[in-house]
Amino acid sequence: MPSQAMQDAIDALRDRRKAGASQPPPTLEERRATFTPGDRLYPMPDDVLVTDVNAGGVPVHWLAAPGADAGRVLLFLHGGGYEFGSLRSDGELAARLGRASGMRVLFPEYRLAPEHPSPLPSTTSWPHGAGSAPTRA
Repeated sequence: MPSQAMQDAIDALRDRRKAGASQPPPTLEERRATFTPGDRLYPMPDDVLVTDVNAGGVPVHWLAAPGADAGRVLLFLHGGGYEFGSLRSDGELAARLGRASGMRVLFPEYRLAPEHPSPLPSTTSWPHGAGSAPTRA
């Protein structure tokens, strides 16, 4: 049996689906603009430094909470089934994981489907342009 919070989220999703049953389906852009994992957005903590870099044509964000070890990196690949997800939707979770682990977080904004037929994030080497590789990842 789901928790009450989970049941409330399930009920809200069912109600939303029923309410929109007579409407045309939203476009991909509309769905991306409103994508919120867990049905709620959480803001990036104010004390987390976000630095945007270009890593070989891929937008990448470095997230660093106070006290993060510059030599340790957590690579965060957001959810969304390669169709959704961004710093807006998943940045707070990435920042929280970085804070808990004492690491900086590397958060790539990799290509999404269906615009890109093979949107998989590249994890075969350290992203060019993301700075020096960590001593421990």
